[in-house]
Amino acid sequence: MRNSPSILSTASPPKEPAHMFPKRIRQARQAAGLSLQKLADRMRAAGYPITRAALNKYEVGKAAPTARTLLALSAALRIQSRHLLEDVGVRVEWLAFRRRCRMSKARQEQVRAKAERMVEVRVRLERLLGEAVSAFPRRTEVRSLDDAEHAAAQLRRAWKLGEAPIDSLTSVIEDHGGVVVEVEEAGPDFDGLSGIAEGKHPVVVIRGGQPAD
Repeated sequence: MRNSPSILSTASPPKEPAHMFPKRIRQARQAAGLSLQKLADRMRAAGYPITRAALNKYEVGKAAPTARTLLALSAALRIQSRHLLEDVGVRVEWLAFRRRCRMSKARQEQVRAKAERMVEVRVRLERLLGEAVSAFPRRTEVRSLDDAEHAAAQLRRAWKLGEAPIDSLTSVIEDHGGVVVEVEEAGPDFDGLSGIAEGKHPVVVIRGGQPAD
């Protein structure tokens, strides 16, 4: 019985290292919820033996994969190979998960990686369409309910929102240069994540399916 063709058995890939950005492998691996060892195990099971140490060298930029290894990596990560050849391009500084978050460190890395990719797409799109100007006031330290009420009142005045209920906080945030993304697979143990993109766009990450208000 003839073996079915494999993505790795196609004709003679070039042997020189593929040009790529190391952070992309780490981002894709974390978004898939895989450790370095689990990724190595998945590639080995698919017929491409590789060590955890070799994968780590790719992630820290100490080595570059061949084109054939790049194809094996993208297949194991279930993404298109061109994704690993793109510059990240958008810097996101993650600030904090909300206090009720009960996720493991690995799950937190997964949510950050998924959100980072979505934020990157949004910020790039804004650049193409005419970047929204961030109109967020300076950060206010909040230590009590009264502080929160005061900060909310200041924001309403700055954005001329009046005192009426807000139909969609998501739309209001995005209209003022913020970025809101939903991570569908986050799960009930995820309560929220905040960050700053490019040093000026506040980022809010929420669990999928939350109401707009």
